[in-house]
Amino acid sequence: RQMSDFDFYRYARTQIADLNTPGPVVGNKPSPLIMAADAVISAVQSQTGDANKIVTDALKAAPGDSYALKAMGFVLWKEGKFNELTELFNDPAKDRNGFAVNLLLGKAYLKLGRRSQAEGHIASLTVTNPLRSDGWALLGDLQLSAGKAAEARKNFTQALARNPFDLLALRGLDRLKEREVISPAVAKNLPF
Repeated sequence: RQMSDFDFYRYARTQIADLNTPGPVVGNKPSPLIMAADAVISAVQSQTGDANKIVTDALKAAPGDSYALKAMGFVLWKEGKFNELTELFNDPAKDRNGFAVNLLLGKAYLKLGRRSQAEGHIASLTVTNPLRSDGWALLGDLQLSAGKAAEARKNFTQALARNPFDLLALRGLDRLKEREVISPAVAKNLPF
C-alpha cells in the first residue's frame, strides 16, 4: 500500500518475469497467459512498444489464445489503433462474447465515430456481466450524447445501483442536473 503506482507495476513485472523464466519448475515454454499479463502491465505503464512485442510473441507461441488476443486488443487500444483493434476481433471464430472484448470494441467503435456498432457492443456489456456498473454507465453516456435523456437517466441509475462511485454515471447525472443523487460525502471526492 505504500508503493507508488509506478513502483507497484515495476514490481509486478519483475514477479511476472520470474514466473515466465524457463526452468525445472515452470517448464521450458513461456506461458501465453503470463506474457499477456506482462504486456498489459507494460501498456498500462505506457511502454506500448515493449507490450506489442511481448503480446506478438505470445500470439506466435499460442495462436488464437484468448488471453493473448485480449491483451493485443488492449495494447492496440492504448496505441490508438482502433481500426486494427476492430479487425483483430472481426473473425467470428474468435471469442467476441466476453466482457473485455465487447468493452474494447465498443470504445473503439465510439472513437471511430461508428455509434450504431458501438451501441450494440456496449449494450451487450449489460447482458454479459449485469452486475458491473461499466456497461450501464457507458450505455447511459452514449444515450445522453444522442439526446435520449430518459434512457440515459435509467442506465446511470442502474450503474450507481451497482457502484455508487461510478464516475461516468455520476458525471452523466450531473449533466442531467440531478445533483440530489450525489450526496455531499460523495461530492467532496469527485473531480468535477
